[in-house]
Amino acid sequence: MFILTIIGLLITAVAVYLFVGWFNDYSYRKGEYRFFSIEHTFAYVASYFPIFLGCSMIKSDWEHDPLNGIIIMVLGIIILIFTVINNFKNTNRSLAIKGTIAQLIFYIPICVITVSMFYVALSFFSETKPVYNINNKD
Repeated sequence: MFILTIIGLLITAVAVYLFVGWFNDYSYRKGEYRFFSIEHTFAYVASYFPIFLGCSMIKSDWEHDPLNGIIIMVLGIIILIFTVINNFKNTNRSLAIKGTIAQLIFYIPICVITVSMFYVALSFFSETKPVYNINNKD
C-alpha cells in the first residue's frame, strides 16, 4: 500500500506540474500574465502558513488565548487578499477569476511541498552530526 501511495503522489505531482505549465502558457497568451511564479509561490506560502498556523493555534487553545491565533490568521488573510488584488490589477477580469481560483486550489499542495523542501534543505545544510556517548553502560 505504501508503494501505491508513493506512485499516486508522483502521478499527482506530475499532473499538477503539467497543469501549471499549461495554465501559465494559456494565461500568458490571453492576458500576458503568469499566475504561477516564484513570486506568487512566496506570497502564497507567506499567506497559507500563517492561516494554517493561526487555525491550529485557535484549535489547540495555545497559551489559553485564541486572540494570538486570530491575529496570525488575519495577517495571512491580508497577504492573500493583496495577492488576489494583484491578480486583478495585472490582467482582465475573467482571466483573473480563473487564475485566482486555480491558484487558491493548486497552491495548497505546492506550499506544502515548498515548506517541506525548505525544511529538508535546512536540515541538510545545517550539517548536524550525530552525538555519541562513549561512557554509556547500555
